[in-house]
Amino acid sequence: GATSNLLSISSITPADVGRYSVLITNATGSVTSSNALLSVIPLLLTLQPSNTTAILGSNVTFNAAVAGATPLFYQWQKDGQDLADGARIFGAQSNIVAITVAETNDAGAYRLVVTNAYGAVTSEVAMLSVLVPPTFVLSPTNQTWIAGSSAALFSLATGTEPMSYQWYRDTTQLADDARFWYTTTSNLIVYGVLSSDAGSYSVVASNAAGSVTSAVAVVTVITPPTFTAQPKGYSVPVGMPVALTAY
Repeated sequence: GATSNLLSISSITPADVGRYSVLITNATGSVTSSNALLSVIPLLLTLQPSNTTAILGSNVTFNAAVAGATPLFYQWQKDGQDLADGARIFGAQSNIVAITVAETNDAGAYRLVVTNAYGAVTSEVAMLSVLVPPTFVLSPTNQTWIAGSSAALFSLATGTEPMSYQWYRDTTQLADDARFWYTTTSNLIVYGVLSSDAGSYSVVASNAAGSVTSAVAVVTVITPPTFTAQPKGYSVPVGMPVALTAY
């Protein structure tokens, strides 16, 4: 279309950069248009890497797509430092980088730098967050409680915060009431222990990465002796037998 009102250029190259104008003529004269500047973008990112959240030990990938004159050269970076392929990292110099068995120190800011003969382009930053599932470092232990007393069970889980807890007796989910306190925290307190409180206690810790159940603590409740009938006093003649009883 060099001699028409529409000019088309296919497969743009840096050599096409410049100012373009069109000269129009007829029998009465000619006129030249204003200049149109054509610039060439050496590289264009058509797909940006996305923020990703991974669970500890899982696999992660970041990918991007670039349009531009080949050959293209890729380099992924983490926190501004070039990545290199290794035992767990693959594709550090391609448009897709994979991280296997994610660790907490893999969390950070990832981006891709792409270059060719005409320039370079850097992707947006994609954040990787690595979540750690809960793990109990302290589980409740077997205990013997005395009826009528107060008692407590203790636990502690580590992992990505926030962490939530839920206590159970056998298969019954416990809830706070007049005697059971802190049933959704790491420590459980029981006031005015009853014989019916005996059982197997456990606590479930949960966070965004999953949940885990503690070891089971077997609670035995013992009841101290209590008189239901006291001995009664008697006046007995000398030499007569007497029996005193109590229950």
